[in-house]
Amino acid sequence: MGLLWFGTGDGLNRYDKAPLSSNNIQCILEDSNGNVWVGTNDGLNRFNYNTGTFTVFHNKLNNSTSISNNYIKSLLENDKGEVWVGTGGGGLNKILAKQKLKICGIYNVIITR
Repeated sequence: MGLLWFGTGDGLNRYDKAPLSSNNIQCILEDSNGNVWVGTNDGLNRFNYNTGTFTVFHNKLNNSTSISNNYIKSLLENDKGEVWVGTGGGGLNKILAKQKLKICGIYNVIITR
């Protein structure tokens, strides 16, 4: 299960199911560096095209540099290359692309129109 074959003008290709933190996908974003971010109901996953591997990010109790909640609801990249992560119950998180991977939690954000 999880294997998909498809033919293209470039030959026969095979797709294997990705090793994500959960199969319950909430959102997907490809950033300007070519990374694919996948938000699930149990963590944030980043696929690195250069290495062909996934990195999984989970909330770690009493660790302010981890994501604030494992339920990822939305993903957005701004013009500075920062990926914003909206969570269900943990507020917003900002991932700074220029650094090794720094997650800054922002809580209790109120947006008015």
